[in-house]
Amino acid sequence: MADLDYVTNSQSIEELLKKWLTNDYHTPKVKAEVIIDMLISEFVANMIDQKIKGKTAAVLLAKEFPIQGYTQTDKYCFENSKYAQSAAVDYLVMKGDMLYLVELKTDSKSFEHEQLFRMLMTQKLKSKSKQMFEHYSDVLTSTEEKEKYCAQANNILKMSKQADSDIKELSCNDLKKDNKTEISKRFNHLSSKEIEVIYLVLGNLIKTNYRKEIKYTYKYKDETVTFDRIEKKESPLKYNVNMNNERLPITVINMLDIEINNALWEKVKNIITVNNCEEEECQTE
Repeated sequence: MADLDYVTNSQSIEELLKKWLTNDYHTPKVKAEVIIDMLISEFVANMIDQKIKGKTAAVLLAKEFPIQGYTQTDKYCFENSKYAQSAAVDYLVMKGDMLYLVELKTDSKSFEHEQLFRMLMTQKLKSKSKQMFEHYSDVLTSTEEKEKYCAQANNILKMSKQADSDIKELSCNDLKKDNKTEISKRFNHLSSKEIEVIYLVLGNLIKTNYRKEIKYTYKYKDETVTFDRIEKKESPLKYNVNMNNERLPITVINMLDIEINNALWEKVKNIITVNNCEEEECQTE
């Protein structure tokens, strides 16, 4: 059996986490993002509150929240939820009349235009969040992982209706296809909220995928997507993303700029402050 005395005697849990987090960044096919997700989940709502001003406190409703996919050959698939495959965003956060689709990015190579495009398509839905939760009801009634999704749905209901003491929980037996309409009604209080996209990133990614240029454009499938930087300050970075003359705001928050008066956050921040690539290696082509 391996000798673990050196671990227990010479390293704190923070040192151990930082060691393996740094190691994982340099290991092929290993996602250090999973460790960071676990460490920051408790503070995601605080991060949103610090950078997105408002009278109402942010609330983390769900992790791995399913949204509609996008089919290149048929936009009808996106506009009609029963035909759309699901993808998922890292965090669904509610703040007042807003719902934020929040993605965690810790590696310069993990940024995906397709993922951003999918979230923007959700953001530009004419029905605001109503269609998003209709799709969620589709997922709930068709999934084979009923226990997990039932727990997720009940957490969304609980966290989004914190002042309501009379919340009727869903059971796994409720998640039937012929019960979709009734399940959808459970989320009516969330169905008229605006949707926006937020990226939570580590500092060095600001130099790469989230450009400091005032404007840049790329073609994705049959859409032209243009980023217009709308504020000069570095954190958060704010853009208007133009898709076919429709302006969609997105926000990029550097997690290392977050100051929370909490001893545990300071430990977490120290752990996630790892140099995951040299500056020259992070340059985009």
